[in-house]
Amino acid sequence: MDWREAVAEKFDLPAEAAGTVKVTVVGRRRLLVENHRGILEYARDRIEVGGGNIRIRINGDGLELCAMDRDAILVTGTVISLELI
Repeated sequence: MDWREAVAEKFDLPAEAAGTVKVTVVGRRRLLVENHRGILEYARDRIEVGGGNIRIRINGDGLELCAMDRDAILVTGTVISLELI
């Protein structure tokens, strides 16, 4: 557990309020990563996103970065699996 998660837990805050990464999956066609630390790998079958002390690996078919800003990334396509590494 990194210091952001520890602060959120100690003060009973939502993890994203402390700046930790938050992943929201909507069905099999959309995935939102908030509080990311950048794109580490990008291909149509795999997108890897930095999340501080973890990496979020999205595996799928026809994956696209639909939108991205400094706080959030929206991925569309067919999401097959999600790995936290």
